[in-house]
Amino acid sequence: MPDAFPYQSHWKMEECHSAYWELVPTIDHIIPIAIGGEDNLSNYATTSMFHNSVKSNWTIEQLNWKLYPAGDINEYDGLTDLFVKLTENDLELFDDPYIKRWYKLSVGMK
Repeated sequence: MPDAFPYQSHWKMEECHSAYWELVPTIDHIIPIAIGGEDNLSNYATTSMFHNSVKSNWTIEQLNWKLYPAGDINEYDGLTDLFVKLTENDLELFDDPYIKRWYKLSVGMK
């Protein structure tokens, strides 16, 4: 449905439907790398593309935002199991670094 929901592979805001920016999850660094944060699991948080873009190299405290604790994956997995199964059934999806990274993190949560 490229007319209804245009998508651009490099997330150009003016070329993507706003739903991608609001609803597609991404990983952000809690403490930005630019100010000394590390690139590891303990410094990752999930957010929307929009919030990731707004946050940029600011800290959560500087923006007066709140970091919510992770939910209990045993109660609700956010469709993680479905994502893992669908990805494993279409190995070409691993060619996309974004999907590959989400897959690794999803499998690591179990």
